[in-house]
This record gives sequence, C-alpha cells and structure tokens, in this order.
Amino acid sequence: MSGDSIVTMLNIFGSRPAKPDLKPEPEPEPVEPPKREPSNFIQYAAISGALAALVIATLALRKHRQTSLLPQKFEELNTTNRALQRNIKAVLAEASYAREENAKVLGLLEDTRKELKDMRQELEGTRKELKDARKDLDDVRKDSRKDLETTRKELENTRKELQATQKELKDTRKELQETRKELKDTRKELDDAKKELDKMKITAEEQIVARDERMKEFIQALLQDKRKFREQQWSAQEMSEVLATIAAFMQEVEIELGLPIGKKEDGRGYERIRRYAQGFHKVLMDSERKTEVTEERKEGTKDTTPLPNQATGDTNDTR
Repeated sequence: MSGDSIVTMLNIFGSRPAKPDLKPEPEPEPVEPPKREPSNFIQYAAISGALAALVIATLALRKHRQTSLLPQKFEELNTTNRALQRNIKAVLAEASYAREENAKVLGLLEDTRKELKDMRQELEGTRKELKDARKDLDDVRKDSRKDLETTRKELENTRKELQATQKELKDTRKELQETRKELKDTRKELDDAKKELDKMKITAEEQIVARDERMKEFIQALLQDKRKFREQQWSAQEMSEVLATIAAFMQEVEIELGLPIGKKEDGRGYERIRRYAQGFHKVLMDSERKTEVTEERKEGTKDTTPLPNQATGDTNDTR
C-alpha cells in the first residue's frame, strides 16, 4: 500500500460520525449502575496507530530499496561522468582543431578578399577596355555602312551600265545580222557575175571590155563594202574586248565584297557577257576567213580570164 492510499483511508475513517442509539427508552426499572462502553476516541487512536505503523513500514521499505539502488546509481553516474569527460576532451580537441581550421579559413578568406579586390580592379579595367572596344566597333560599323552604301550605289551604276551595254549588244547583233544578209547578197551577186563572166567569154571584145568595166565597178563596190565591213569588224572587236573587261570587273567586285552567289552557276550574268564576247570574236574570225576565200577566188578568176588580143585573134581565125 502506498502513502496516498493510506492517507485516503484515514480521511474516510476520520470523517465517519458516531452512530446514535435510536432504541426507545426503557421503562423505568430498577436502577442499576450504568455500563461504560469504549469511546470513539479510543477506536480512532487504535486505528490510527495501526495505520501509522503500516505507513512507517512502507516508508522504511521504500528507503531500504532506495539505499540499495544508490551504489548502482553512483556507478552509472561515474560511467556517465567518464563518458562526459571523454566527450569533453574530444570536444576540446575538436575545438582546438576547429580553431586551427578557422585560422586557416580566415587566412584563406583574406587571400580571397585580396584576390577579389584584384579581380574587381581587373574587371574595371576590362570594362573600360570593353567600352573603348564598343566605341571602336560603332565607328567601324558606321564606316562599313558608309562603304556599303557607296558600293551599292556603284553596283547600281554598274547595273545601269550593263543594261546599256546589253542594249548596245542587241543593236550590234542586229547590225551583224544585216551585214550577214548583205554578205549573202554579195555572194549571190558574185555567183551571178561568175555566170555572166562565163557567158561573156564566148562574146566579142566589146563584151570583154564592157565586162572589164563592169568588173572594175563591181570590184570598187566590193572594196567599199570591204572597208565598211572592216570598220564594223573593228567596232565589234572593240565591243568584245569591252564586254570581257566588264565581266572581269564584275567578278572582281563580287569576290572583294563577298557577295552571295546566285542560285544558278551564273547568278549575275558575267559568264553570259563573256560568251557574247567569244561569239563576237568567232563571228569576226569567220568573216575574215570568208573574205580571204572570196579574194582568192577573185584572183583565180582574174588569172583564167582571156586577154583582148587573144579574143580578137580567135575571132579572125573563125572568120
């Protein structure tokens, strides 16, 4: 039983009142000396003494148990103290190591601060250099834009010139076609003249003289045509040279400016201009060859024509 339960029991017993006797009064009998019953106080004292003995016994048992457990608790406390001392020593060692590391870290922090200061100074220098570089880039961009505008204007001018040259080339083509037609007509006339010469061989001296005069006039006309053709030939040759130089200039401008090449192989037409120049040159060479052939044929016909004395002699013999 614990002390709390004992206290509650004492309170219960102490709070009970004494029961009054409710018996009816007896009839008067012969008076006898009254019997003395034990009072409530004695009962309460006995009960309280018994309870006090119980409480004392329980307290004594509890103290005995506590005193028997004290050496174990002392040993546990000693072990805990030893463990605490060990932990304290370890903590102190760690604290000293941590102090050393903190000192090292502080040194490293100071070094890093110095390095950061140097880096900041370098960054400021680099920022200034970047500002100067940006200014230089702005100037270069402005100059490049101006150069691009000038080059665009020059390209527009060259395009206009090329268009004009293309028109001139068309005109020269038409003139060359006309000259070819004239050459064909002259060839036909030469063939007709040859036929007439063959017929005139049979006729008399008058026909020969008239034929010679006609031939002279025809040769003069041919010489005039030849001069005209040579003049046209020289102009066509100059045009071919001009076209070749224009194509070379266009290609050089394209390479220097780094312009993008068109989708086709000949994006801007300078290869076509070169082809036109080569075509003019071939036409001129063919015309020169044809004129040389016609001159050789003329010289052959002159060698084969009979003299007037021979013609008269033949006529006299026939007579």
